[in-house]
Amino acid sequence: MNKAAVTPLTQLCVMGVQAAELALLQGWCANLDLKGRARHTQKAYVRDVCGLLHYLYSLDVALPMLNYELLSQFVTHRVEAHNINNVSLQREVSAIKQFVAYMVAHQQLWPSSPISAFKLKRVVRALPHVADAALLAQILDQPAPDNAKENQLWLRDKALLEMLYGSGLRVAELAAVTLADVDFSSALVRVLGKGSKPRIVPIGRMAMAALNNWLKVRQQWGSSSNALFISEKLGCALSTRTIERRVALQAVRAGVDRQVYPHLLRHCFASHMLSASQDLRAVQELLGHANISTTQIYTHLDFAHLTQVYGQSHPRAKKKKL
Repeated sequence: MNKAAVTPLTQLCVMGVQAAELALLQGWCANLDLKGRARHTQKAYVRDVCGLLHYLYSLDVALPMLNYELLSQFVTHRVEAHNINNVSLQREVSAIKQFVAYMVAHQQLWPSSPISAFKLKRVVRALPHVADAALLAQILDQPAPDNAKENQLWLRDKALLEMLYGSGLRVAELAAVTLADVDFSSALVRVLGKGSKPRIVPIGRMAMAALNNWLKVRQQWGSSSNALFISEKLGCALSTRTIERRVALQAVRAGVDRQVYPHLLRHCFASHMLSASQDLRAVQELLGHANISTTQIYTHLDFAHLTQVYGQSHPRAKKKKL
C-alpha cells in the first residue's frame, strides 16, 4: 500500500505501522463513516487504535498476536506513562474492541475476538456541574455593549447562548444548524445528534426573540453561507471552538467568576427541566440520549440538591451551632 495515499483519518498513524495494518484501518474507517459517526468521534477512535498499534510496534509484536494480556499491558502503560483517566481509557478500550470486532466480522486476523472478555472497572460517574438560573440570567440578560460592532457580536452570541440553554443543544449540534433547520413559525429546530440521529427540539420564547434580533444583523453581514451562526469576518459557519470561546468571553463580560462552557448550559437545561417537570422521558427526548440511563444522572443531581436543602433546613437534620 502506498503510505502517501492514506486518508487524513489514518495519516496520524503512518509512522511505525505496517502497510497491511493501515489497509485494515482504512476499511474500518470507511465502516465508521458509513455508520454515520461524527467526524470528531471517528478521529478519536482512529487515534485510540493507532495508539495500540504503535505500542505493539514498540514491543515488536504483530497485531494478530493481540490478546487479553497484551491489552492489559497497554492499558497499564497508558495509565503509568501518560496518566490517562478512566473515562478516556473506557473510550480507548471501546474503540479497540470495535476495531477487533470489525476484523472478526470481515474474517480478518481472528476467527473470534481475543479481547472480548477484557473489561475495565467502572468508576462512579461524576455528577455534571450546573449553575443556577440566577447566574445564567446574569450572562443572558447583561447590558449590550455601547460599541456598534461589539453590539452586533453580542446579538449573535446572545442568540447562540439562548439556544444552548433554552434547547439543550450540544455545541456540535448548534454549529451544524442551518437556516433551513429552523421553523420560525412553530419555534422548532431540527438538529442532528450523535450517530446522525435527527430530532426536533422546541425553541423558547427568549431564544426566538434573540434569534430574530440576530437575523437582522446576519442579513447586514451578507454571507452566502446557509449556517445559522456565522463569523463576521469570514462569513462561514462558526466552529465549535469559536462558539466555546464566545460563550466564555460573554461570561467574563458579565462578571461571572467561574468557567462557563457550552456543555454547562446543556447540563443546566437538563437539570432545570427535570427539576421543574419530573418527566425523565421527555428530558431524554429533548437531549437526544439514546439510553435513559444517561439522562438519569440528572435525577441524582436533583436528589443531591434536595439532600443539601434538607440538611440545611430540617430542624432534626441541622447541625447544632457551637
